[in-house]
Amino acid sequence: MPGAQLLPLDIGQRLFGLDLSGDIFPLLENRFGIGLGHAAIGLDATLADDEHQPYLGLKAGEPILRVERLTHDRSGRPIDFEYLCYRGDAFKYQFRVDRK
Repeated sequence: MPGAQLLPLDIGQRLFGLDLSGDIFPLLENRFGIGLGHAAIGLDATLADDEHQPYLGLKAGEPILRVERLTHDRSGRPIDFEYLCYRGDAFKYQFRVDRK
């Protein structure tokens, strides 16, 4: 799942040399004590470009689903911005909505 990820400099510097192959959020919470708050998430359909298509096993121009996520800590500071790209034929979107 190719994508791009941006972090504030003070957080990113603490991650140098660490294994970042898994989910970064448990690392931020458990190792660095950064309490996670909310995330703004957007989904859009787009076309695979030359950068993404080899990772997804697609030809350039085939459809992909792109997820844009901006995560904030508990104080509201943005701490992680990322794009995640998925094959259009291999994505399942599931969520729960609670009524208050």
